[in-house]
Amino acid sequence: MAKTVNGAFSYFMSEIVNLAKERTQKARDSRDAVIDKINGLTDFLKLDKSRHLYFGSFARRTKIRPIDDIDIMICIDSTDLMLSISGNSDIQITLKNTVNTALKACCDSTYGYYSTYILNSNKVKNRLKAALSGLHDCRKAELHSNQEAVTLEYSTYEWNFDIVPCIYVSEYFGQGYYLIPNGKGNWKKTDPRRDRDKVTNENRRLEGKLLDLIRLVKYWGRISFGSWMPSYLLETLVINYGKNRTSLNDYIDLRFIDFLTWVQGKIYGSIYDMKDMQGNINNLTLDQKYKFNNVVQQDLQNSNIAFEFEKKQDHKQAIEYWLKVFGMHFPIFG
Repeated sequence: MAKTVNGAFSYFMSEIVNLAKERTQKARDSRDAVIDKINGLTDFLKLDKSRHLYFGSFARRTKIRPIDDIDIMICIDSTDLMLSISGNSDIQITLKNTVNTALKACCDSTYGYYSTYILNSNKVKNRLKAALSGLHDCRKAELHSNQEAVTLEYSTYEWNFDIVPCIYVSEYFGQGYYLIPNGKGNWKKTDPRRDRDKVTNENRRLEGKLLDLIRLVKYWGRISFGSWMPSYLLETLVINYGKNRTSLNDYIDLRFIDFLTWVQGKIYGSIYDMKDMQGNINNLTLDQKYKFNNVVQQDLQNSNIAFEFEKKQDHKQAIEYWLKVFGMHFPIFG
């Protein structure tokens, strides 16, 4: 219960939306422990351990409760590989040293005057799945439905680990990028570091006020739309909103109102990923876009009414309207 709107939002963010510090630290420790176990695998491929990467919302500090999955990219040593880069999403990798029998076993072969061995990302994932299944205390390792990762479950943790095999590509100019499975046997470009840096830099520029807004919007998205609204799409919208601001309000409720005002109608256009590698990520159907915009308008109306009551010092009525926006776990007045 809360006596004021500010008190209600303070409790809501700290106890309902944001991750608890002790849970966050435990999750980080478990993530490091899993990396150590993977580095010790003897029945997988040779690893480039310096290029492993933590990614996803947990790594970007935009995750909301509960911690259900932690994302890790495991980098394969590329010394014996040769890349054939054309485009971003259907890249072939060939084996240039056939003495590497472990890699060769993950290849498809084509025969002609010269035999060509093409690294099949599906075979790499299957080999990773088999290797992870043998880890101590591992309850289950299975291929993830997004076709990129192997999901690892432990009996000692209540969260899963999504393990993505990857290959790092260096560039003479720039910071390089990663290749991950594309779900069809080949590979596609990505670089989660760019997402992480974009979020970090915008949050820093806006004096640390953006991260809480991202998390609040993602919570609102979860209760308002369920699983059909990708959290990464919402996060990208908040980043785009932040880029258009020189400062943000000190009060999280007013930041949220300003975001809803800005985002009206934006869902009907193209929305490009933060790393500038995936192109338009707005794959919602026209019906979903329509529903999203309707909810935005309805919740903007309720939020503005709540703010008008707050200005009149009627915190009871204000909180009643915020409950309409954020649902049953928002603190009640009392």
